[in-house]
Amino acid sequence: MSSGVRNRLFIGLLLLALGGMFLAENLTDFEFDWGDWWPAILIILGVVSLPSSRWAGVVLTLVGAVFLVDNLDVLEVNVGDFWPVALIAVGVWVLLGGLGRRGRKSRAGDTSADDLDVSCAFGSVERRVMSGNFRGGKASVMFGSATLDLRDAVLEGGAATLHVEVLFGSAEIYVPDGWAVEVQADANLSSIETKHRAPSQPSATLTLTGSCTFGGITIL
Repeated sequence: MSSGVRNRLFIGLLLLALGGMFLAENLTDFEFDWGDWWPAILIILGVVSLPSSRWAGVVLTLVGAVFLVDNLDVLEVNVGDFWPVALIAVGVWVLLGGLGRRGRKSRAGDTSADDLDVSCAFGSVERRVMSGNFRGGKASVMFGSATLDLRDAVLEGGAATLHVEVLFGSAEIYVPDGWAVEVQADANLSSIETKHRAPSQPSATLTLTGSCTFGGITIL
């Protein structure tokens, strides 16, 4: 199932469920405590996000589950006691995303590496790729922003895939005028905007995969 079909299916089913429950409340004696069940939306969104972004999917599902069991008094949970878990999760994410990347980039933020590997949490990062055989790579942004400048890069074989995951953040991707960009990333309550004008005869094709949850990705 494609990302577009999956997103439409999720939104359609959610609207049908909400509409049916509102209608039942208006026409019958049925009452639903919306204040207790709102975390279920986070859980559903997390499950939908899992195929494209395991990190975003797991975080949203866990956050929604904690709030839901607290609201329903299933367990004696004090949500305020668990705020350090966010720091632990960010620390693990930074370690997994950041190890092994030292020495690839210069102090100015330029890199000649053929494979891009960028991670950003609670901050911002700028990277200009100057590889003559760029193969693509990945970028992860959480509660921050990333600017990726590919205008000086040359794609190996004329094609490459860039996997971008954004959670509560933003990413701007600059590409050369002659490139075509195929967007295959999921937008979960977010926007993925293409401001880059597609050439009539592209010299290369960049495929963008991944997901954007509560944020934005802009291709320039």
